Amino acid sequence: MFASILQLLPSGTAVDSSLPQPSLISGIPILDSLLEGKWAYFASAVEHAILPSLALALVTFGVITRILRSSLMEVLQMNYIRTARAKGLDENAVFYRHALRNAFIPVVTLSSIILTWLITGTIFVENVFAYPGLGQYVVTALLGQDYPGILAATIVFAVTIAVGNLVADLLYAVVDPQIRLG
Repeated sequence: MFASILQLLPSGTAVDSSLPQPSLISGIPILDSLLEGKWAYFASAVEHAILPSLALALVTFGVITRILRSSLMEVLQMNYIRTARAKGLDENAVFYRHALRNAFIPVVTLSSIILTWLITGTIFVENVFAYPGLGQYVVTALLGQDYPGILAATIVFAVTIAVGNLVADLLYAVVDPQIRLG
């Protein structure tokens, strides 16, 4: 809709093909153009990344906000929140220091699951928007029956999910002071 009907944003490639490409430093068009100072290429790459990014982010944004809201409503009814208010703590301190911190625990758990959604979502988003990346490589490998390519992509996805779960476990210690690592 934004690309075809309203013509507000471009779609179809990662960057405008009429612009001269920057040197291949990192393989990421946005970063390469930023490092070389090719601002027109950078602006085009950012403009082309808006729709795929929104397609991935909006799905997860709704889930996170619903979980955070329900968790926050539950935490605000807890006895220690009432006690903090009764002691005369500032409402902002009660909310940010006590309620919000404890409400983030389910969101941290959900973040590792959402990481999996984002990784698998890139397969679809990159093909819909003709954006080059790992998702497009996976589809090409599947259609071409490139078994080593499929295995490599599976390993990359598995390692990313394992690292995401590890980061979520480490974040528990940051969010919940009762949990200590080691």
